[in-house]
Amino acid sequence: MFICIPVGPIGLISVQRSIVEGRLIGMLSGIGAALSDSIYCTLAVFGVNFMNDILKKYSYIINEATGLLFIIIGFNIFIKSNNKDIGLVKNISEQDKRISKFTSTFLMGLSNPMTLIIFIT
Repeated sequence: MFICIPVGPIGLISVQRSIVEGRLIGMLSGIGAALSDSIYCTLAVFGVNFMNDILKKYSYIINEATGLLFIIIGFNIFIKSNNKDIGLVKNISEQDKRISKFTSTFLMGLSNPMTLIIFIT
């Protein structure tokens, strides 16, 4: 079982969501991460040089967007941990919650250019 535990921040987020929010949310988080890895794998197979040029050209924008994404996620985690005390938690439908968890791990995985570099090597 321990061999299958994903490593890295996105994998750990999927594991954490599985433990805290249940298997379905954890599975959707894992599928979002796997989909972003699949996109990078496909890009690595079909356009290594093309993607390398794009990553070099827009690396500053990619780094800024990634940093902003992690700041937003950290801020949301901070707000949600404080909302339990003051009762400001919004009622979110289960469907929206599932879409949100899938999308967040997908975008985090997609915003990590190191994944492409790993697939290229």
